[in-house]
Amino acid sequence: MLIWSFLLLLSLIILWQSSSLVLIRVKRNARAFGVSEIAVTLLALSILTAFPEFLVSVLAALNRTSDISLGVVVGSNIFTLLVVLGLAAIIRPFHVKMVIEERDSVWLLLSSAVILIFVPDGISRWEGVVLLVLYFPYMYSVYSRERREIKKVSARPGGTLKKGKEMFILFVAAFIMLASAEVVLRSGLKLATLLQIPELVVGLVLMGIGASIPEIAIGISSALKRKTDITLGDVYGTNIFTCLFILGVSAIIHPIPTSAQVQTFILPFLIFSTIILQLFFSTGHKVGRMAGILFIIIYMYFALATLNILPKP
Repeated sequence: MLIWSFLLLLSLIILWQSSSLVLIRVKRNARAFGVSEIAVTLLALSILTAFPEFLVSVLAALNRTSDISLGVVVGSNIFTLLVVLGLAAIIRPFHVKMVIEERDSVWLLLSSAVILIFVPDGISRWEGVVLLVLYFPYMYSVYSRERREIKKVSARPGGTLKKGKEMFILFVAAFIMLASAEVVLRSGLKLATLLQIPELVVGLVLMGIGASIPEIAIGISSALKRKTDITLGDVYGTNIFTCLFILGVSAIIHPIPTSAQVQTFILPFLIFSTIILQLFFSTGHKVGRMAGILFIIIYMYFALATLNILPKP
């Protein structure tokens, strides 16, 4: 137990330091490419931090257990929307950019609604193709709008080399962050087993919190550094990527079956969470500490209802 505790502490320190390094590199990449930090976060960082969900989903599809993919994606999306943004708001209340309200919230609602339409009969391979194809217009809308709204960085000698260097360092920093997050998850689960914590609780951590450790690290670090644009960009970018790209790839590998609970409670709750956030965003464009506490309470209800401890609506 002492060894696993030491590994957990060490990996948490590395996770914290690497997430801080990622934030620095996001800023430098934004300058190098002549776009805003939120564009770099939506187009690159969100994809990197979604790697745990991607890996789990693809492996599940290859093993013909692709229903796990749907559970991982929807469960982690609800967690990041409510808990990661909730913790960020509690640490430091933040304002929301109009672009998040007008573009990213709409795309997240759209992707969730499309999945809800496909889910009753399961997500087929052709429907997986539709999800995958839908992701590329989103990427284009992010890049084109952000490119128009920010002043271009003046050309410098060796600019192309600098861009490549900054992207490489960002990828390395993100890889270290993901590796340390994996060690945090494995050592935490091992300690939970040694402490005889119920498997049901361990499973909930694995499916929800475990897959979202990189987003938690980015969310807390960026909130402390007053970089809330990065928190929002990472959460929304990751959720849209997982809904459209990861589920699309998983369904193409193997059609995704569904369950009554996913149709009637879990997926509608994702849409409900997105709408709740949108209501807060559109009334004053600020998310305060009380709103953050409310988000976490809503997630606690979701977790307890999923475990049948509290009644579902």
